[in-house]
Amino acid sequence: MMKKIVFLISIISLVIILPGCVQSDKTGQYTDFVRREGEVAGEDSIQKETVRIYGVYPEKVSTKGMQKIRIYGAGFEKDSQLFLNRPEFNIEAIYINPGTLEVWMPPYHEGMFILGIINPDGSYGRWSRLFTYEEIAE
Repeated sequence: MMKKIVFLISIISLVIILPGCVQSDKTGQYTDFVRREGEVAGEDSIQKETVRIYGVYPEKVSTKGMQKIRIYGAGFEKDSQLFLNRPEFNIEAIYINPGTLEVWMPPYHEGMFILGIINPDGSYGRWSRLFTYEEIAE
């Protein structure tokens, strides 16, 4: 009796979990969209996070922008770009060396954001913490 209950619970769990593990693309094909940590789906392939971000200073900037931040890590290239929340929101980075970038942050709305670096070859990395834009009273 106990084996039947466990089996039944397993089947119910499987039915509930499976629909969330696939997604249809434009052609109606279903693909597995669950990715291992450190991978993103690309147009033609899966690219790994090869850029590392160890720290960002300062970790907060004013919503008014025009503040310079310094990003410390590894794997940075000339013409790297910073992105907030999504790779389409790019900000040009000033290359100092493979472990250091500087970025003049533009004005932006208040909030906490995923900060990442994307290299010209498509390799990228995300900071493990959230970057903050905050309204600073004067």
